[in-house]
Amino acid sequence: MRINFWNLKARFYDAVRRLPWMRQIFHEEMSKLACVIDSLPQPPAKVLDLGTGTGSSLRLFRGAPFIVGVDRSLNMIKRAHRKERLSVIVGEACRLPLRKGMAPFVSALGLTEYLPDKHTFLDEVKRVMTPGGYFLVTISPPGFFNKLRNVSGNRLYCIRTEIWEDRLQKKGFVLVLKEKTFLQMQYLLRVEGSF
Repeated sequence: MRINFWNLKARFYDAVRRLPWMRQIFHEEMSKLACVIDSLPQPPAKVLDLGTGTGSSLRLFRGAPFIVGVDRSLNMIKRAHRKERLSVIVGEACRLPLRKGMAPFVSALGLTEYLPDKHTFLDEVKRVMTPGGYFLVTISPPGFFNKLRNVSGNRLYCIRTEIWEDRLQKKGFVLVLKEKTFLQMQYLLRVEGSF
């Protein structure tokens, strides 16, 4: 039987993020993400948030009238549902139980580093996105501090920025904006045309 560490971590996940040094990192990431979202022509009305966790990043979308959160951990998604007004789905980011072209705005914040198969993930994101929609995603490039994060119980699959950007381009994602924080790269992308 495979243990879902995220179900175990759900109880103390938010407490760890409130530790002084973690709070500072999280604050920087959220501030830059808020600026990226502010660069959109209009705020997203419908948001599909992949890897929702306990919902700590959902405050970025407070103005959105419709948010769907997807996470593989039932315990995490229950905590998110208690905190925020959203619909929740327990599911895998590489096998989304959603119909094609239903999401005009997809976010995946702090998720990609836990996915070994980024090709399938990008295919799934593109499949559920509305043509012309936006994709807000973060990655954790290899580095000393991201290697230290492996002690948290889940293996990280960090990816070099140039490899990630090449994959995005090959999958048909167009870069709108890119930001860098202490632990991650943040991307706002657009999917053009129909597919």
